[in-house]
Amino acid sequence: MRRTLVSFDRKFTASSSSNYLGVHPPAPSVGRQTKASGIRAAATRVARTIRASGLALLLGSALFLTSATATAKFIPTFLIYYGGGPAFVASDAAKLAKFDLLDTDRFRYNSIGANAWAAIKAINPNTEIYVYEMGAESPNYLDSMAQVYLNGLGRHNVSRGHPMGSLNGNQPAMFLLDASGNRIYSATFSNVGANEYWYLMDFGSTAYQSYWVAAAKADIVDQPWRADGIHA
Repeated sequence: MRRTLVSFDRKFTASSSSNYLGVHPPAPSVGRQTKASGIRAAATRVARTIRASGLALLLGSALFLTSATATAKFIPTFLIYYGGGPAFVASDAAKLAKFDLLDTDRFRYNSIGANAWAAIKAINPNTEIYVYEMGAESPNYLDSMAQVYLNGLGRHNVSRGHPMGSLNGNQPAMFLLDASGNRIYSATFSNVGANEYWYLMDFGSTAYQSYWVAAAKADIVDQPWRADGIHA
């Protein structure tokens, strides 16, 4: 049975300090939206709950492994390997197969033969492989990126065939706003000068959850690089 792991993500950080919380006015085509005066405090509290250091990420993964993988080991093992770094090579399959769980990028699926996941599971069928998809945020600058390289929704101004359309053009209510009606974004991972933003989405709403699930199905589950689950 395939599982979906939804855990805290370390990317978004926010606090009462302006060094950590960014806000950006909505695009002119969307129009200015307003919220109650307490939204900044609420958004900050939400951001604090999803804030995670490397330790929190590791702890969350360890807790998941203990409860979900049904391993007999007293201390299950796992590997988290994202972003840059050397590509997998054939000799890595045996090393990766020693872990109970591998959490990595989808674009690595064909780095060992035609299917790295199959190569690893051929050695250890019990190794579970999860690929990453940003859950709480969405970028505005990955609309043209191929699905295999995405780690975010990539549907800011394009739908990619999504039945609910694009986020910016068709679903502006899914963006979380501050008290002044400005979209909240990650100050750490956005590049304001280049107009590249990671926006905080209303991940508590059923509408956004439905949007995310449909996108994840199209971008991961229905693709050759699908794995045992998704880490968001």
